[in-house]
Amino acid sequence: MEQHTVELKSQIEAIARYLGRTFPSAGIHRYEEAARGVAGFSFIGEPHGSVEFRLDYLETLPAEENAVALEMHVRHVSGEIGATPAGQRLVFGRDGFAREAVA
Repeated sequence: MEQHTVELKSQIEAIARYLGRTFPSAGIHRYEEAARGVAGFSFIGEPHGSVEFRLDYLETLPAEENAVALEMHVRHVSGEIGATPAGQRLVFGRDGFAREAVA
């Protein structure tokens, strides 16, 4: 899985910058869970849940930062993050998104 995430580094970095600009007052912790096939971001001290992106979805994104930001805007990522309660995670995949309880 390490090789896979290295190949997606540009997309993950672009999402991290998008989230940093969208939530400038939030501390954001980045993580990867190879067993679940996701790259995720949790917000420190914020009233909403975390967001994760399935690696197979990240493969469909361009590596260019502005194109990734446009995709995040089109999919209403920031609005969906804001609507996700603490204790849940928002998981984006190729076919949309789902909210899941955090164990």
